[in-house]
Amino acid sequence: MTAPFVRGAYAAGKQPFKMAVVPAAGVLPVYVAEQRGYFADEGLDFEMISINSGPGAATAVVSGSADMGYGGALPVIAARAQ
Repeated sequence: MTAPFVRGAYAAGKQPFKMAVVPAAGVLPVYVAEQRGYFADEGLDFEMISINSGPGAATAVVSGSADMGYGGALPVIAARAQ
């Protein structure tokens, strides 16, 4: 069993949440969740930002342009090493 998000824990309105992704099959569940309104149902103002590469997704997170990123594992490891 999973714990649901607690509504009302944030200020009035939806909590902004940006995710930088490299369009690939691995993010298909995110696309489906967005289309079905799951993020909105949990009080998130969700925005998916398409990035051309894994290092670009890592850079978006590190710079604060995105709250979360999805890319291959090697770019994340390389970004962390720097």
